[in-house]
Amino acid sequence: MYGGWDNYTNVFMGVNFTQRNFQASFQGNLPSGRGDFYSTGVLVSQERFKAKGELLRSYLTINLEEPFSEEKKEGNSFFSENLTFFEILKAIETAKEDSQILGIIITGKHFAGGWGQAEELRRSLEYFHNESSKPVYAYLESASNKEYYIATAAQSISMPQAGTLELTGLKSEMFFLKGLLDKVGVEADFIHIGKYKSAPEMFTNKEPSPFNEEQVKGIIHGISVELKRAIAHGRRKHDIKAENLDTILNEGFFSAQKAKDKGLIDKVEYFENMKDSILSEKVSEFGWQVKLTDYVKTQFYDDTWGPRPALAVVVMEGDIISGTSRDKGFFSGASIGSDTMVEIIQSIRANRRVEAVVIRINSPGGSGLASDIIWNELRALSAEKKHVVISLGNVAASGGYYIAVGADQIVANQTTLTGSIGVFAGKFSMKGLYAMLGVNKKVYTTHSKGAIFSEADKFSPEERALLKEHLKEFYSLFISRVQRSRANLSRQEVEENAQGHVYTGSEAKKRKMVDHIGGLMLAIELARLKAGLDKDNMDTLIYPNEARDIFSLGNPTRLALPAAVEQAMKLMSTTDHFEDDKIYFMMPYEIEVK
Repeated sequence: MYGGWDNYTNVFMGVNFTQRNFQASFQGNLPSGRGDFYSTGVLVSQERFKAKGELLRSYLTINLEEPFSEEKKEGNSFFSENLTFFEILKAIETAKEDSQILGIIITGKHFAGGWGQAEELRRSLEYFHNESSKPVYAYLESASNKEYYIATAAQSISMPQAGTLELTGLKSEMFFLKGLLDKVGVEADFIHIGKYKSAPEMFTNKEPSPFNEEQVKGIIHGISVELKRAIAHGRRKHDIKAENLDTILNEGFFSAQKAKDKGLIDKVEYFENMKDSILSEKVSEFGWQVKLTDYVKTQFYDDTWGPRPALAVVVMEGDIISGTSRDKGFFSGASIGSDTMVEIIQSIRANRRVEAVVIRINSPGGSGLASDIIWNELRALSAEKKHVVISLGNVAASGGYYIAVGADQIVANQTTLTGSIGVFAGKFSMKGLYAMLGVNKKVYTTHSKGAIFSEADKFSPEERALLKEHLKEFYSLFISRVQRSRANLSRQEVEENAQGHVYTGSEAKKRKMVDHIGGLMLAIELARLKAGLDKDNMDTLIYPNEARDIFSLGNPTRLALPAAVEQAMKLMSTTDHFEDDKIYFMMPYEIEVK
């Protein structure tokens, strides 16, 4: 209801009634000397109207099996527009204040995102409940470590009678291919700076080096600490303590009933039983749940005029390469092209509406040259007073971290793989394979270093010495870039943190390599506050935002291939992406913690 007057002569009173996409209005005016006047109207919109109370209320349902892509891809004739991870986090934040939403239901058997995304999603669900007092329910038909980790943010976890909780602790697998390469006459000849810079070991060793083994064990231990902390906190009403969880994790597999007996879940029931329990709370069965994909498409009616100030989110996901970015395919990951990123950043610099920028990085690194070019553009962007904040997702190591130090404020998750300040270069010698096949390759050059990267032979001692000196220059450059950004660290401290060592985000925070522990939404809030933007009067622009490539058709982890074959296919694609790049800021080709 509303009312008012103008100079005590023109009195008006009215009422607006809004429900979702419908608004009805009635108003009465009492103008002096002109007779009374009444008006009524109806407004219907594709957007939702904000209402103080909803007659039809729903639970927001989030399926963990949704592809949690960071990049936005517009739809086309073959594919619909994708749902981004930012949109999921934003939907949860919106649902806190939305009178339509009574709570959130988590479903699904497999979470395709990484540990950093799992941590951010879980944190968002905790904030949702703590700040709104609305409940979060989890229904897991089956679950492993990551799915259960997310579900522990719920106030109630249900599982059907035949469900299985696979709570086995974490693992990380590494392949070493030297034995195979020896059999086919191929020799990997690599040089690296940093004793933890273990990327070439996949090809040069039959076993992990002590340094490589140390850092991998450190990574899975750090993530395991966060997993146990979350379980203990989420299940505290069942008196589960973090120090007692090793016994549970060593037991590994639990039926639904056994999981309930252990206090790991709350109810053994089917989804329909959980639904009946929710409906018994006087919730109408009509429209009782709204799917995340539908809710994200719901925009609230905005009657403001003119352009609004904006915050830009730039997603950098994949290997870093020179040239243009590429989409994910069956056997290839996404890639961050230096030309593409330079074009995007320069357009943001020229856009007067954009006052704050968040750079979202999910990258294990790649080309040293491309990393440096992108770093330089970020420094130029910061010089424009655009208030740049870096958000590290699942991984931001080596070249990914090199880019991150292009800004002065870095936010990372506790489980983000971070650091790997080091460099390597090398090649594969096919000399033995050619001999086995009866191939005789002759190489002619005009100067002594003309064939330094020829696959016909290994590096000569002189070539190795030259390349090592070159790598030392790149390593020194990397150290200098980090020190410039991390003003609270001396060069000696940076070098102690370097050596190619990969850390979890929590360890990186202790070493002052990042500033805050948190996710994408925290980075956006920090950037917004730095720019002085009003969160109710600003737009969020996502880059890149392109049409989906019809030839980028899938996730290789969904294919039923042996792990070694899958790894080899990814390796071939990754090597092809780098083309003529010779110096790499890159962590091991893949560290996946399950």
